[in-house]
Amino acid sequence: MLTINRENSLCSQSLNYGDELLIPTGYEEVSPPYNPGELDYKRFLAGKDIWHQDYLQAVELKKISTGKGNPLIAYALALRQRMVVKFSAYISDKDAYSVASTLILGYRAELSDALLQAFSNTGTIHVLSVSGMHVVIVFWLLSKLLWWMNRHQYLRTGKLVILLSAVWGYALLTGFSPSILRATIMISFVMAASLFGQQNRVYNSIAASAFFLLLYNPKFIIDIGFQLSYLAVLGIVFLYPLMRAAFPVGNRLVRPIVEYTWMSVGAQAGAGPLAAFYFHQFPVYFLPANLLIVLPASSIMYLGFGLLLVPPGQVASWIGIALEKLILLTNASLSYIEQLPLASIGGIWLTWWQDALIYILIVMAVISLAARKKYGVYAVLGCTTLLVCSSFSTTLQSDDRQEIVLFNVRRNLAIGLVDERKVWLYSNLASVDDRTIRYSVLPKLEAHVPIENIHFIPQDSNYHDHQLYVKGGVIQFDNTRLLVYDGTATYGGRLDVDILVLRNNPRKSLQTLLATINCRLLLLDGSNFDSTIDRLVTEAGALDIPVYVLKDNFAYVWKLDADHHE
Repeated sequence: MLTINRENSLCSQSLNYGDELLIPTGYEEVSPPYNPGELDYKRFLAGKDIWHQDYLQAVELKKISTGKGNPLIAYALALRQRMVVKFSAYISDKDAYSVASTLILGYRAELSDALLQAFSNTGTIHVLSVSGMHVVIVFWLLSKLLWWMNRHQYLRTGKLVILLSAVWGYALLTGFSPSILRATIMISFVMAASLFGQQNRVYNSIAASAFFLLLYNPKFIIDIGFQLSYLAVLGIVFLYPLMRAAFPVGNRLVRPIVEYTWMSVGAQAGAGPLAAFYFHQFPVYFLPANLLIVLPASSIMYLGFGLLLVPPGQVASWIGIALEKLILLTNASLSYIEQLPLASIGGIWLTWWQDALIYILIVMAVISLAARKKYGVYAVLGCTTLLVCSSFSTTLQSDDRQEIVLFNVRRNLAIGLVDERKVWLYSNLASVDDRTIRYSVLPKLEAHVPIENIHFIPQDSNYHDHQLYVKGGVIQFDNTRLLVYDGTATYGGRLDVDILVLRNNPRKSLQTLLATINCRLLLLDGSNFDSTIDRLVTEAGALDIPVYVLKDNFAYVWKLDADHHE
């Protein structure tokens, strides 16, 4: 994986699929997750056969040739880029343009973090992943346009060829993601079965699509999106017919809303527990959010295809305005839901067996309700009892915990202070909404309290209460004292601390620093150069001072109620 920094660069060359680059060597193995609860990005990339990474400035690149990729993929990506440009020409709002490009074409490069978070927290992130809904819309539109081809067998065969070409062309255009591949393969089986007059069995179609996808790339089995996609489909297929039969609705106006409700519940029941296992959160208002977005999302697709098909001119401008207004209204609605109290429950920590118990509980609950079987009730009670007991045990352990966590946030600073159900975060970053904090810090802290209950303390501010005192880099947390120091400040008299955190390459020797500061542990974070770290480690060894290098290393946990530290 190559990450290129193009900010403040004089290099204006554009890079496209199929370009061959000459780059300086020096790539390194992808880093593992360094913080508790952090997403295992190394495992994610390994599933895509990416094992090493490098960070370069744009001026370090040298393009030596072009057109080395697959010609068909190159054409599809170039066509998609022209469509993205057309969206940008007729949709002036950046957020609306990015949603249109993502939802219709699978182009996510312009999508902002805030917008992505709004969709994620409301349980509607699947709308932005080009998948089954999008393929069905393409299939439905073309089927309606080609209705006249149903008259004869040879025309139906021609219609099948056109539909297959269209859905596979759309899949190619959007990048062949696992979700779009799954939906395309599945709908291909459905179309073929209908042509030959065979009764389609949906579980067979799901199994066949999974088989061919895994035959194409066995590593899809460890892809999180692949797993969630199939579980959502299985949840719908399993629950929807049972719920529809158990709660029939006679009113024709209400029926579509109720049926989509059961589909949303089924998808969430299938994918929700695994999503909570991976991402440690659950969208509470997923049901109203999905009901709210289903009609706008379909309309956005129709308008988007219309904008792409009509020639430039006044009609395209009208469609662009309507599309922009609809997307902005949808974004505002989701943002409102996201701001509601308890919109998203974070800090959910599940073991694999707890996750399995939840799935067993869901299946048994549905069986007991639909089939009225006693063994289903007994299984539900047993699973619930086990989950409650394990959750109670985890809560007791968490409530009795006092610890200080020094997170690895590269060159930045983030120190979490945990006392039972109270949490403080001391950092040089802007707020708890910072992208780095959300990715590296919150998965750990939200296991103790919701994000809104985390007390954020900026590094340049003072703070004090009966448990915590912060001033000038000194942090007194109960009976433990830390000092965050860059070698420039001075303190009157001798200062005793448990942990001395050295940052930003202090020039003084360690012996000079320790003349006024006495510490039990020296910690060196990622803001220091490697040469500075090597020097300080050598000096600490000579002075018999324990040292922990946080740079390119795991977060350090200091437990206040134990002699053991991690």
